[in-house]
Amino acid sequence: MNHWDTLIRLTPTLFVPQMPNKGAFPDGAFLTWDDVHVWDSSGMLIASYASPFTLQFKRQYHKLVRGAIPLNIEAQRWINPIEHGDRIGWFKGKVVLLHFWATWSPESVEQLAHYDELYKKHKDQGLVVIAIHSAEEADDVDTFIAEHGYTLPIAVDEGASAQRYGIWNFPQSVLLDRDGRIAWLSQEGEAPSPAQLEYLLNDAFPTH
Repeated sequence: MNHWDTLIRLTPTLFVPQMPNKGAFPDGAFLTWDDVHVWDSSGMLIASYASPFTLQFKRQYHKLVRGAIPLNIEAQRWINPIEHGDRIGWFKGKVVLLHFWATWSPESVEQLAHYDELYKKHKDQGLVVIAIHSAEEADDVDTFIAEHGYTLPIAVDEGASAQRYGIWNFPQSVLLDRDGRIAWLSQEGEAPSPAQLEYLLNDAFPTH
């Protein structure tokens, strides 16, 4: 909601979580925030807010719809590089899975292992998986990948690719069909189902 008219609670405990925001104030506070949600949780009234910066990312992500042409990646460097990896349009004729992740996100790390196995299993069928570590604090990515022995292509930058796609949290995934268009986008960080991937590899994508 954009403003509060009245907020009443019999147990007046209000907790406003702090959110990191480098370059703003030492305590991480925002000068303004455009979206606030309030709910009860275990006897505590919790307010969750989003900065204008976060909302800008969300609006950009919501512009990506099924059938749209995807944006190119702005990688600073690659691990397990793939030819023409920055140019998504180059992979037309293949099924492409873009996985936005970060080493500090347990869910995205778990998905990374899953996607690495998918890549090994289906790359001969035309599946290309590109894991995009588009987050700050990327110094440990090389060590992490080497320790786990992942073989899928990994693009590394400090946020440019995530910003282009409007990714504001991790993990998020985007699936492209053989025509080079967006076929599916994750909504809550989920991975595409095996049925969706199988149908797409066989040129027939289900709506559910």
